[in-house]
Amino acid sequence: IWGNGRWRRCTRGYAAQTACFGSLGYWTPLYLQKMKGIGGAVGGTTFGAIIVVTGIAGTMAGGWWSDRWRRTNPAAHLWVCAITTALSVPCIVAVVLAKAPSVVWSSVAVAGLLLVMRNGPVNAQLVDVLHPSERGTGMALAILALHLLGDVPGVPLVGMVADWRGMDLAFGML
Repeated sequence: IWGNGRWRRCTRGYAAQTACFGSLGYWTPLYLQKMKGIGGAVGGTTFGAIIVVTGIAGTMAGGWWSDRWRRTNPAAHLWVCAITTALSVPCIVAVVLAKAPSVVWSSVAVAGLLLVMRNGPVNAQLVDVLHPSERGTGMALAILALHLLGDVPGVPLVGMVADWRGMDLAFGML
């Protein structure tokens, strides 16, 4: 499995995005409270509700779009990942720049939706590049790698950047 270059590249990309998404999940409530004055139980509950709803809707939408597009484009799984990740960037920047809570919340929601739209396609891609006899082990290794290389170092790294250069930069780099 380690010798499969397509699997390695896909896993590395998945780990990088997991670092981003895991850090957003961890740091967003504190960021909203400290930098935007949106906090407390209402802010945490609102953020949690947004993540649940966008998680379900985005995962389903990304899988559906990727499967439909793959009928005519064999690289559709990767394209959906790339497009939705790229489209999430202005939404994250909008969270940093926005003053109005409604813009902040809508930007958080759209960014969350776009970032989870890669879940189905990236997992389908990982399975597609492996021989059927390697798929269980390959997915287990990918999940291990995306956590060890993704959210485990990503969350504290964002905290270090926040301590060093401020929360806006740390949040904006995601």
